[in-house]
Amino acid sequence: MFGFPDKTEFVNFNIFDNQFLSDKVRRDIKKGESTSFTINVDFDMAIQKGLFISSKTRTGVYKVIFSNMGHDKEYNARGFLITFQDITQQYKTEEALREREKELHQARKMEAIGVLAGGVAHDFNNILTPILGYSQLGVELCQEGDQLHQFMTEILSSSRRAKDLVGQILTFSRQTEGTSHPISVTPIIKEVIKQTAASLPNGINITRILKTEDDLILATPTQLHQILMNLCTNAAHVVKKKGSGEIQVRLSSFILGRHHKREFPQLVTRGYLLDEKRQKYLRISVKDTGDGIDEETKKHIFEPFFTTKPSGEGTGMGLAVVQGIITSLDGAISLESEEGEGAVFHVVLPVVDAPHVKLAKNIPTAPSGTYTILFVDDEVGIVKLAEHMLKSMGYNAIVTSSSIKALKIFKEDPEIYDVIITDQVMPELTGAELAKQTISIRPDIPIILCTGFSESLTKEKASEIGIREIIMKPIEMAELAQAINRAITSINKTD
Repeated sequence: MFGFPDKTEFVNFNIFDNQFLSDKVRRDIKKGESTSFTINVDFDMAIQKGLFISSKTRTGVYKVIFSNMGHDKEYNARGFLITFQDITQQYKTEEALREREKELHQARKMEAIGVLAGGVAHDFNNILTPILGYSQLGVELCQEGDQLHQFMTEILSSSRRAKDLVGQILTFSRQTEGTSHPISVTPIIKEVIKQTAASLPNGINITRILKTEDDLILATPTQLHQILMNLCTNAAHVVKKKGSGEIQVRLSSFILGRHHKREFPQLVTRGYLLDEKRQKYLRISVKDTGDGIDEETKKHIFEPFFTTKPSGEGTGMGLAVVQGIITSLDGAISLESEEGEGAVFHVVLPVVDAPHVKLAKNIPTAPSGTYTILFVDDEVGIVKLAEHMLKSMGYNAIVTSSSIKALKIFKEDPEIYDVIITDQVMPELTGAELAKQTISIRPDIPIILCTGFSESLTKEKASEIGIREIIMKPIEMAELAQAINRAITSINKTD
């Protein structure tokens, strides 16, 4: 049971007095009382310290019962009948079950918060769209150098930061995944390090160590940039508190094997170890020389809205969003840290063999000619903004805040419209329902769906209906112009 080679070694394991017994158990034994307890024997540590010799490794868990065999006239214990039961496997099974229950509870909690976050994002996007849109129009109309131009630029900048925050919320609720492509990690690491270095005071350095050239992963540049910026920003925050130190970003790769199951149990749970082909992973490690992270903080560090930063310096969404992105990319994240010894976050993502795809595209010029666009959204403020935007681009804009009215207008003369832009969530007809009915009247009409949040309508479903484009609120003029351009171009090609 203990792996001792002979009686001599068993005697060295003093049953009545060894470091694996608690102080209470020792007191009970000394008083001659019957007692039962569980001990955890760390065989690796005991062998290393020379406490005893054993063929066992790692940890063993034992249930122990000390049964008093009576007392003499002086009430001293005559002796004990001692029973040992090896419950190591039972303990591991129960521990695994507790861990699964904890993961299930966490998953349910994250799902509930995700639904809430998605709903908040939808409403906030409707509020943010006019602010962002009108500030863009204001910047275009004002003379550069005027004080009003400066004010509008600041409003636009703040609106875009708010848009990014909503994007984080939607990423957390897993409603926006984007289109993944094979991308090279190294250039993005260099870019993030350059951006981070620019904000660091003297005495704090950020360096990189690149140990692999096989750095293609399936993701979007925005996702990877968000992961790295969050980790580097957090590292910079803790190092700045010390006044000096170092941040190191290390890139390496490994073939997933059984010894990784302790560090990344998520990958093992998904069954990758059962694959015949050994999966190669990229490891991105962000290390800091800060004060480290205590055990209690480690338990909550990936929870949404949990932050150790002072009020006003952090939302608590950063690491929750990072974990959500990494999970969606079939990767995993782990943390190594001891108080006073800094911290290292390890991000692992599956390597792909596809050739690198360049994502940069030239912005298309606006199509020539006069085009009529039907725009519908149940928010009156967004309708007014859209009218101004479309007219400033040179389009003839017909706008309404009622999807029923939009359908009626379209039926009156379907051929005069070149594009329909519709919101998805509306009280009468949803954008998808409006699209179905207009396409049944005129199958070639290009439809652009504009939405802040849609749980039920995926890109695949939208494509099946016949919707050509989906753009996310809050709407920016450049995005809207490009979507309209693509829609008009597509119908011209069909013609």
